[in-house]
Amino acid sequence: MQHFSPFHSILVIESDTQRAEYMVERLDSVSFSAHTVGTASDAVHALMRGSFDLILCSSRVHGLEGFPLLPQLVRTSPNVPILLIREEGCEVDAGLLAYLDAEISEPIDQAELNQTLSRLTETIVLKRRMNTLESQLAKSMATPPIVGSSDAMVRLLEGLENAAFGEKPTLLQGEQGTHRESLARALHDLSAQRNKTFLTIQCRAEKSSPSTNAQLTPETSTFQKELHEAVKTSQHGTIYISNIERLSLKQQAELFAVIDDSYTAHAYSHEANIGLRIIASTNVSLETRIQSGDFLKELAQLLEHNFLEVPPLRDRVEDISLLADHWCQHYSKAQGLKPLKITDEAMSHLAAHSWPGNLRELEAVIQLAVSRAKSDLITITEIPLDLLKTSFSRAKSESESFDLKATRQQAEAQTIRRALRQTGGNRTHAAKLLKISHRALLYKLKTYGIRD
Repeated sequence: MQHFSPFHSILVIESDTQRAEYMVERLDSVSFSAHTVGTASDAVHALMRGSFDLILCSSRVHGLEGFPLLPQLVRTSPNVPILLIREEGCEVDAGLLAYLDAEISEPIDQAELNQTLSRLTETIVLKRRMNTLESQLAKSMATPPIVGSSDAMVRLLEGLENAAFGEKPTLLQGEQGTHRESLARALHDLSAQRNKTFLTIQCRAEKSSPSTNAQLTPETSTFQKELHEAVKTSQHGTIYISNIERLSLKQQAELFAVIDDSYTAHAYSHEANIGLRIIASTNVSLETRIQSGDFLKELAQLLEHNFLEVPPLRDRVEDISLLADHWCQHYSKAQGLKPLKITDEAMSHLAAHSWPGNLRELEAVIQLAVSRAKSDLITITEIPLDLLKTSFSRAKSESESFDLKATRQQAEAQTIRRALRQTGGNRTHAAKLLKISHRALLYKLKTYGIRD
């Protein structure tokens, strides 16, 4: 029999008394301490009064005031995983599945329950570790708060910690608006370079002829000048290079030389650069650029020593309420207002939005909502999603490529990532879901640089 640490406490939400007692017996057999409630109201009150490591919720329990229970649980205790016990024949709205960490269908199989509890226990430990990391980052005035408790953010922060432990280059890959620079600063603040300089270089596409893009020439580009200056003034700190996909092949070769010199202790401008940290970011797959001949494979391999994929906001829906509340408090204070609160209806509206502009769009929406508020509540009236939809859609369409091959490859890579998330990273199951062979999936994972 599998046993778990007795310090893990579970809140069991079950309206049927006999079923609740049955669940308590099951949990007690694997050393969990369980507290039971029978209604949504009692569940919210219990979470506000006590501290729980896990929520076990029956699909028979309905929400408060017409709103589903799961979003209310997440908002009350955002860091507590939720396990749903699905009643036989019960269908859960697809929009609510994002609030779940796991689900089990009745009748309950003890082995499946034990396995699920074991996995969620690991999640609890990881989230506690993430809270510790957030506390460390909060001590730094340079780093904006990183808000989130989703599994995607837990994995990302754990990756930041691992990357900060060494000095090898790091590549952050994520869509526009995902605050990649904030993550780069967080990595810097967690590292041994935290008390040294953090410099940013914004890559800009420079006009060049095919000949200058294919071979090195004596001319020095703006990027090269900025890179040389950054290396000289960094004092063994961190250089963050944004939108690296915009560099020409010549500029990429120059960057490769700097990184190669730095991490092999050779000289650059007659000075050794040991201790220099390079963090780069991109919003495209470098593997796709390599295949099209627009990116140096050697540089990509150097940068991907620590590869971190930044999740879009649509893949971390459970973090939306945390982020919205954070920015609501921030902009309330900035505008000299008392702390405002977002109503449940407005929050549900936010959770249902697709957020093509990611964190940047959500922040802009909340900032405008705070300025519009006529009371201490932000209602659906103040949420200007329709006003911003056009501008973000226009920005998104302008940034999209007309290259059919690249567009198809990006769509295929995105579908593969969704399949891996759906199957918990199981490649065999993902291949079946995608209706391709396991070997074909392995090839595509390598081709698109997807790390599951």
